[in-house]
Amino acid sequence: MLTVDVTSNGARCIVAPRGEIDAASCPILRSALARAFDGDHATVVVDLAGVTFMDSSGVGTLAQAHTTLAGTGRQLVLRGAAGIVERVLTISGFGQAVTIE
Repeated sequence: MLTVDVTSNGARCIVAPRGEIDAASCPILRSALARAFDGDHATVVVDLAGVTFMDSSGVGTLAQAHTTLAGTGRQLVLRGAAGIVERVLTISGFGQAVTIE
């Protein structure tokens, strides 16, 4: 089961999912990202350190978030991706489209 914490840190909002990101859990992630978009944060950071699995639907959700933020002059940053999550981002090419810390 996916859980997501959303916290504010000055100009940044941190979205920290924990668990598996797949087609069934993407609505949970989308809801958390929508909460992050509501603020006036210049940057939304998605901390993927607690994510144990992510498929293409997760990449699609992050790509949609990137597009939404870019359309309002804000930035999506990914951090903490490792293992299969890092591999999916690399293979998809999405890791080249966003900032990765």
